[in-house]
Amino acid sequence: MNPSESVIDFNHPCYLHPSDTLGTLLVAHQLLGVENYNVWSQTMRIALLAKNKLGFMDGTCSKDMIPEEMGHQWERCNAIVLSWILNTINKELSAGIVFASSAATVWTDLSERFKKVDGSRIYFLHREITTYSQGIVSISAYFTKLRLLWDEYEALVPPSSCGCVQSRQNGTHIAQRHLFQFLMGLNESYSTVRSQILLMSPLPSVNHAYSMIMQEESHRKHSSSNIGDDLVPFSLIQMVQKKRFTGICDHCKVKRHKRETCYKLIGYPVDFKFTKNKVNSNSASAVNSVYTPDSACSNEVMDSRGSRSQAPVFTQEQYNQILHLLNKEPAVIEAATSIAGMVDIGNKWIIDTGATDHILSDLHLLESLVACALESPSVQLPDGSSVSVTHIGNCTVLPNLSLTRVLYVPNFRYNLLSVSKLTNDLHCLVSFYPHFCLIQDRSSGKMRGIGKVRGGLYILDPSQQTSAILPSSVVAVASTDSSLLWHNRLGHASVSRLNKVPHFSCTMRNVDSIHKCSVCPLAKQTRLPFPIYHSRVTVAFSLIHRFVGTL
Repeated sequence: MNPSESVIDFNHPCYLHPSDTLGTLLVAHQLLGVENYNVWSQTMRIALLAKNKLGFMDGTCSKDMIPEEMGHQWERCNAIVLSWILNTINKELSAGIVFASSAATVWTDLSERFKKVDGSRIYFLHREITTYSQGIVSISAYFTKLRLLWDEYEALVPPSSCGCVQSRQNGTHIAQRHLFQFLMGLNESYSTVRSQILLMSPLPSVNHAYSMIMQEESHRKHSSSNIGDDLVPFSLIQMVQKKRFTGICDHCKVKRHKRETCYKLIGYPVDFKFTKNKVNSNSASAVNSVYTPDSACSNEVMDSRGSRSQAPVFTQEQYNQILHLLNKEPAVIEAATSIAGMVDIGNKWIIDTGATDHILSDLHLLESLVACALESPSVQLPDGSSVSVTHIGNCTVLPNLSLTRVLYVPNFRYNLLSVSKLTNDLHCLVSFYPHFCLIQDRSSGKMRGIGKVRGGLYILDPSQQTSAILPSSVVAVASTDSSLLWHNRLGHASVSRLNKVPHFSCTMRNVDSIHKCSVCPLAKQTRLPFPIYHSRVTVAFSLIHRFVGTL
């Protein structure tokens, strides 16, 4: 070693610590391009400043400023700084600067290429800040990502830093804005603690609010773990103690079932086995005696507003018609107990009541996707393992069925359709039947999709959702003659009056249907006819007093 190098002070930029090696990774952020250059450059500047090597990057410690006898030591330090920069750059970008000889030249080149302070980047950051929400990530990951966006936005649009009154008021306004943005993006499950924070006077800082939310999250985790230990035994006790209905049906006057579950009103199940040796009332009793009303799925469901919505009820004939539309050939019963039993799912969706979010296995089906660059969220599978989520976006399954915030998991082979998220986001109703399930709009009843049972799972196949299977609504519309229709709409006007209305003469083709109107003869009568009495008398005028009061 050169004697001059052995006496270098450790505060000198050319001093190399034993830990300063070529493979050291200074920062966790990797430079991808314009989208994260500001974050990468700031973290690299902090790391190089801590290593006392910032001068090699900004040019304040150039080779011309170093004594000639320390030239070799400067070359070593420059090579190490250059390797640190290359270690944190994407491979596609590093290919263009691998032959550079100066770290300052590489830094200047990257700054000229990717440091774009324009309106589009500021607009993108502002939109991300205002629209970013917690979603499925934890409070810590959500707050970290939000603070990262704030810091980058303030780096591009720096606030006033003077000590005047207006500057202090502006700083207070920015702090309150950060607090409101943080609270707005929280999930609705934190609405109570959010209201408590907003009622505080004065308003706390965003860090204080974050601490309160973290305490609430920690409290929920401990509470849920304690409740989960007693949940299963309590549910089993409820199932054992549940009493069977012993009343009488109001419709068929048969015991052991209610009117809401009477097969004579709602129709018999398609797989029901009738009892041949019992007929009439005995048959009805046998039919409903094997059916436990408490275990049946009620046709009434509660919506988000607390009102009751009537689920679709089919007769046996209607049920078979839907099965005929779904299966052009007889259904093949497949034995499968889990997803592992299915070999090929393709672009089909598994309608899952246990999934909390929609999961997609094909990235090409996502729209408006966003990469999860920071602390990628993970999804816990039923077997206890976890898989990482790399992208989040929207997906259009059907023209009238669009999903938002769909998670893309590269190592997952199936597409899961979360029933809870589907019913909450799209305000729809999902009804499950033994051989299919229906997805309908909760207010209008319009059909959005039909799932078919395959291998013990409810599968939504977009390729099989034809117009015959998906009617606009579950109502039957009968064709009515236009002549009779206009006759009814205009208050049962006569044909001579209808012909005087412009543009109606071309629609008045079937005049005979108007003459057959059942309302017009009744409207011309002054009163309804007398009822028919079947009383028989032997003496004339003996019952005339019964009709005097009605004349």
